[in-house]
Amino acid sequence: MQRKLLFASGALILLVLVIISLTKGKGVQPPQETNIPVSQEIIVEGTEFKFSPDKIELEKGKRAKITFQNKGEQPHNLLIPELNIATRTIGPGEKDSVVVEAKETGSYTFYCGVANHKDLGMEGGVEVK
Repeated sequence: MQRKLLFASGALILLVLVIISLTKGKGVQPPQETNIPVSQEIIVEGTEFKFSPDKIELEKGKRAKITFQNKGEQPHNLLIPELNIATRTIGPGEKDSVVVEAKETGSYTFYCGVANHKDLGMEGGVEVK
């Protein structure tokens, strides 16, 4: 009986850890209200294990709406930690939008923060001009 209880407790802890890893925003802020006026709209699609397009451009000081669409078969998200941006982790066929206003020019990386998706090639570049 105690062995079954110990096994069930371990399984529950493992499940909680998996859920946390799938939804963890890697220290960036949660999705923002997207009814804000923007000067640019960008759609990025994610599949296993790539983004399309894998390079996007933003204008310094101007608001842009980035819509991430999951066209894959696994949960994915889109993170730009240097710009403090993260979409929700979404399932296949779902989409999520965020508004970004980059204050500095430069080159940044966006990637999927789910499990090892970045290591499998699910990343891209952001150029702020």
